[in-house]
Formats: sequence, C-alpha cells, structure tokens
Amino acid sequence: MINDTHPYRKEASEHWEKILEYESKASISEKKFADECRKLAEAEREKMKEANRKAVQLFLEKGSPGFPHCLTLDLHHLYIKEAKPIVDRFLQINMKRRDKVFIITGKGNHSKGPRSTLRDWIMEYLSEKEHRFKEDA
Repeated sequence: MINDTHPYRKEASEHWEKILEYESKASISEKKFADECRKLAEAEREKMKEANRKAVQLFLEKGSPGFPHCLTLDLHHLYIKEAKPIVDRFLQINMKRRDKVFIITGKGNHSKGPRSTLRDWIMEYLSEKEHRFKEDA
C-alpha cells in the first residue's frame, strides 16, 4: 500500500511541509523576499509531484508487500490521474476477496474549491462501476 510511511510518500510530505513554510514566509515578507520564497515553494511543489509520481510508478510496477491482503488504500497527496490506475488495481484485487475496502482520500485541503476533488472523483467512479459505498466524513 502506498501510504505516508512509504519512502517516496514521506519525501513528498517533507516537500509539502517546506511549501507551507515558504508560503507562510512569503505572506509576511517584503516583496523581494516574498517573491524568492514563492519561487522556493514552487520548486518544492515540483519535487513533491516527482516523489509522488515515483511512488505511483513503483507501486504499479511492483505492487506493495501484502497488497492483496490489505483492505485500505491511502490516496493522500495524489492527483486523480495518479490515483486512477491504483484504484483500478486495488479494487480488482481486493473486491474478489473482501466485501469491504476502505479508500482514504483526505479532506481536500490541497484541492481548489471547498471539497476534495479526489473524494468527489472516487464517489463518482465507484457509482459508475456500480460499487456500493458509504462516505465516512
């Protein structure tokens, strides 16, 4: 399972913390320093995306130890395009063996808008595939 303990996901989380730090500094700094902080935040954002991309690629190539036995899939920090093949594989493997699985999307703190775009996509996707689901807030 790709979760926050996976080395690439941990790296992505560290970049996220730096992004928050730089953006905070930018909001209270003089223009010249604020612009530099925003550039540093953007560089960290690209590093975060790359770490998540590597985690997804590794997962798709090799799976994860114990993946067929896991019931939970954590999609924190992933974009829809990264999550889709993982969700497909997770459901394909686990729905044959289990009657319940859990998919964690997060609150959507990083989404544009009031709700998690990943959560909305998952609910729509599960409906299209005719999977029964319950949203747990």
